[in-house]
Amino acid sequence: PDCIEKLMSPVMADATIEMVMGNYSILAENGCQVKRFEQPIEKDQEEFASLAVVRDYYFDRRGFYVYAWNKLIKKDFIVKHQLYFKEGMKWEDYLWTFFVVKHLCHLYVVADITYIYYKRPRSITTKANRKEKALYMGMAYAGIANEFTPGEREREAKRFVKGFCFCYVEDSRNPMFTQASKLYMDALAGSNCTKERLLLKTTITLSKFGLTSNLLQLGARIIERIS
Repeated sequence: PDCIEKLMSPVMADATIEMVMGNYSILAENGCQVKRFEQPIEKDQEEFASLAVVRDYYFDRRGFYVYAWNKLIKKDFIVKHQLYFKEGMKWEDYLWTFFVVKHLCHLYVVADITYIYYKRPRSITTKANRKEKALYMGMAYAGIANEFTPGEREREAKRFVKGFCFCYVEDSRNPMFTQASKLYMDALAGSNCTKERLLLKTTITLSKFGLTSNLLQLGARIIERIS
């Protein structure tokens, strides 16, 4: 009941904060069993006061989740940078968050649980089949590739290429995915992108012969170990 107060508390002390992000729990139904998961946030509270450190936190994946919910954001920040959701998409959070961290210069994270997410078996996202999810997630990954940040293309491509590969496998003939694969390949041209580039090349090549997501998962693990 006090979630808004907990998220607002840092802003009341420092009005330059652009976003406050809280912790969350997932309550998932498994027959009659309910399991509780919590997003791991390392400290009771943590502050990131520059674009560089915010982006490092995001790319390190230590606790910056991509979901739009449970984030208190300045309206002026949203309007200034035109941070609106793309119409007609599901899982649009991934693309939206990518654009947010292009501009976010002051983030505050609190470890208090301020959101409870209930996973329901017949919700819009839960009931989606694999191909539908691959289509919408692929749209997000393609959108990211089309808007890679100058000077950060390599780091961004390394972050998202694995997810993109799983979407590509499901619909390798989709022109949108074909175009995006070229953008990812170009961004991964550096010498320290060997395993990511190998994964993408393998995905593109073997998709012609019926590569499945299960085989891709196995291949990704093998490439990770070899690299």
